[in-house]
Amino acid sequence: MVGAQVLMALKTSTGSVVAKTFNISSHHSVVESKLSFDVWDLSAHEASDGTMWLFATVQLCRRSLNLVWQVGGVVNGTRPGIHQMAFSNKNAKATLELGA
Repeated sequence: MVGAQVLMALKTSTGSVVAKTFNISSHHSVVESKLSFDVWDLSAHEASDGTMWLFATVQLCRRSLNLVWQVGGVVNGTRPGIHQMAFSNKNAKATLELGA
């Protein structure tokens, strides 16, 4: 989603799984970059069933955050392609309320 700051697990053309951070500034511009919040120990792993796992420690400045999630099948090198734009893709979001 445009405006999202993203932690993403990607499977590269060589078959390895990598974890990267991106700023989504438009539907056609996905730029790998540092995020506005601190991220440590970012890594990704692919399970034997093909499921990708993403691990990270992040510094949160608020008691709630907006989450978005997607699945996409196109990666050029280590750069993700655009995902489908169906209703389910556009509605893949939630707010996470954190306890004290």
